Order: sequence, then C-alpha cells, then structure tokens
Amino acid sequence: MKKFLMLMLVLLALLYLPSCKEKTPYDDKTISKIEVKHQPSFICESRIRTFNFSTLEVMDTQYVDEDFIEREKKDYLEQPDNYPDYDSIESFEAYLSSIYNTPILVSTFTQESGDAFIEKVVSLGIYTWKDRYDTKEIILDATGFSITIYFTDDTKKTTHFFFKYPSNFEAIEKAFIQYFNLNYWWHG
Repeated sequence: MKKFLMLMLVLLALLYLPSCKEKTPYDDKTISKIEVKHQPSFICESRIRTFNFSTLEVMDTQYVDEDFIEREKKDYLEQPDNYPDYDSIESFEAYLSSIYNTPILVSTFTQESGDAFIEKVVSLGIYTWKDRYDTKEIILDATGFSITIYFTDDTKKTTHFFFKYPSNFEAIEKAFIQYFNLNYWWHG
C-alpha cells in the first residue's frame, strides 16, 4: 500500500511540474519576427538575419547607418579614380543601395514549420533569457550579437550576447537550423 501511495504522489508531482514552469511577460504574446543581429567590433556594418513569421521568409540585410553612406559618397566625389567601375555619383549610389540596407531573400518556410519552431523555442525557454550575457574578460577584435523577438502587439524582447550564453542556448540554436533548413541560423 505504501508503494502505491508513493507512486501516486510521484505521478501527481509529475502532473503538477509542467504548470510550475517559469512564467514570463511574453507567454501570451504572438511572435511576428525574430532578428539576429551581428555587430563585429571595429566595423560600422551590422549583419541582420530576419525570420518573418507573417511573410514566412528569412531575409539577410547588411545594415549601415546613413553617416557611413555619406562618408562613402564623399570619398567617391573626392577621389573618383579610386572607383573605376562607376562613371557617376548616381551609379555609385545605386551600387551602395544594392549591397547595404536592402533585405535579400535567403529562404522561405511553411506556416507549420514556423509554428513548430516557435513552440519548440518557447518550450526550451527563450523567453527566460536575460537582457545581457557579457563576459568580464577582455577580448579584442570580437563579435557581439543580439536576438530581438518582435511581437504582434508592437512589443519586443532583446537579448545581447558577448561570449557568454544561457544554458539552453545550444538547444535553441539547433532549433533555428532544424526548422528553417539553414546551415547557419545567423547571417553567415
């Protein structure tokens, strides 16, 4: 009888444990997109991979700010001979527009795979990530990156990484690769 009671207590505990999962402010929200943004040190360019759950597309963007574009155009105007492939400022601007700040389609996915991915990463605890994971070590010439989850109610959750990661990071990283059939889940 004691073994039966003990077994019943264990079964009740197992039924209760899933409801003890850590609650977050994001649990009842719907994800619209996820952006993975790499910002290499000493470079003014960011690489962004966007997983858009509305359009079912994965897009890559090489992002630079407007100051970078203006510096490049100024250099072209001051030293046009250093840019032999461009015969005018307009053609040079067209070139800059073709490589910077223009999203490029990398892949598409189905609604089912997008929903399965979201279910998987939420169950793995992506909402429990802290805002920052930074190492105290001094690392020169390194790359930091961030992941921003955008929700349909116009809120977002961003986590920044710099050589330190949460314990569930590798499992979530594998889910990006598995569900989107990509070799790299970041802009690689």
